[in-house]
Amino acid sequence: RGDDAADAADAADDVDAVDGARSTEVRAVRALTRCARALRRAMGDDEDEDEDEDEKCVVRALSASCARDEGIRVKCAEDAREAMEALGATGRASGKTLGAREVAMCARACAGDACGCVVVSVMRALERGVVFLVGDDDEAWARAARDAIAVGARHRLSAARAAAVVALGAALEVGDRYALVAYFTGCDASCSLSVNHFGALIRDRSASVRATFTRVLGRCLADDDRVASRVLPYVLTALCDDIDDVRVVAEDVVSNVIGTLKFEELVGQNFGDMLEPALRELAAHAGTGWYEDIAFQTLRLIRTLIHCTRGRVIQFVPNIYESMHAVINHEQTEERAKREAKKTLDALERACPDAAAVLSQLNASN
Repeated sequence: RGDDAADAADAADDVDAVDGARSTEVRAVRALTRCARALRRAMGDDEDEDEDEDEKCVVRALSASCARDEGIRVKCAEDAREAMEALGATGRASGKTLGAREVAMCARACAGDACGCVVVSVMRALERGVVFLVGDDDEAWARAARDAIAVGARHRLSAARAAAVVALGAALEVGDRYALVAYFTGCDASCSLSVNHFGALIRDRSASVRATFTRVLGRCLADDDRVASRVLPYVLTALCDDIDDVRVVAEDVVSNVIGTLKFEELVGQNFGDMLEPALRELAAHAGTGWYEDIAFQTLRLIRTLIHCTRGRVIQFVPNIYESMHAVINHEQTEERAKREAKKTLDALERACPDAAAVLSQLNASN
């Protein structure tokens, strides 16, 4: 307000596009005022106008990001993306950080926009700006970027979800990978509401989104074993996807990004940590109506796990046997799930020679 509001108006030519009638727009304008004030203070009023043009472009883009006119929102999101590309090519560290902060705020405000073009552009801007948030003293900006990606990953349009996945990949490359994976898999204890975004993305209705997400997971696993137990199940799910293109991407990730030997070693090391949650999920969803698809996908995951680990599965044979027979004998289980459970038992017997004797004993006792 006062001089600060005047400075914000100078830096944001389109702020009048927002009339403040909605509470979300009011909050956005107030945030923009703070951004513009910080930017002016950092750049200084006496600096050359041309040098500040990229930074001011970000502010102008943000100023109308919450406008009701769809065309204005699209143009502003594009401006934010172009500004971050320009900032990335310069050596102005302070400008990069400020621009990235503002883009994070813009992304959080726009990630749920009904217009897919707005979300795609703002996610691309975030993809280029997230690198400048690393090492920032204020973690709030990193959280804003994370929250924006989470919202974008649930957008109704597949192009917007794919752009959010690419931005997620950029965040995983430079950010705290362990914390980000915990958040996006619903395992972050600090969050009051946990959502498994990874589970939703690997089962996305768009094959291109699933393929893009699989590539992101491969780069995540290539150089960080800490997240293996949480990320591997989704790569394994992609390996048995219904669509050939997704399976080809998953096979390429295993062979060329992670490495086949390393992949098999990681699966063997984390087999128990992946199998037990899968068996619990199967018990919770088998034969429960609209959850049937989740049960079917979980059965496929278990069968793929058995195929990848072979002899290491012996100690889990009784657990797998009981779970499969619970699915087969449940009166509400669909026929395709029963067939998948039988295939899993066959895979178990083929993968581990010693398992055949254990299965025979279990069958005899039942």
